[in-house]
Amino acid sequence: MKDGDYPLVHELTHVLFGHNHDHVTQEGLAIFMQDSYSDEKVFPNYKGDIHGIMNYLMMQEVMLPLETLLQKDQIFSYLNPNKDSHSLRWLAYIESASFSSFLIHEYGIESFLKIYDKPNLTNEIHTVYGKN
Repeated sequence: MKDGDYPLVHELTHVLFGHNHDHVTQEGLAIFMQDSYSDEKVFPNYKGDIHGIMNYLMMQEVMLPLETLLQKDQIFSYLNPNKDSHSLRWLAYIESASFSSFLIHEYGIESFLKIYDKPNLTNEIHTVYGKN
């Protein structure tokens, strides 16, 4: 509840769905659930339109390549925080939320749960969605 944040739905999503391997789908689903089932405005988008934020970042050419996001789970680490790591982590959360929300809306939650928290996410995405 630090700084007025109350990410109950977000954190319960982690507890209920588990988290072992892949932070992209874990954080993406948690933000999706927070935005869908809570009125609280919390990190990273504070109820702002996640795709609108991502579109703005893309127009500004401020984004991580998806390949990097899918392979570098240390981006989400809270170890040794500093201004740069906090900004990079915020960007990773936004991108994860936009990517996960797109997959859920486009293909359904059942397909998304097939890739959720898998150790080799790029292969799982190809297997489930037939796309690189």
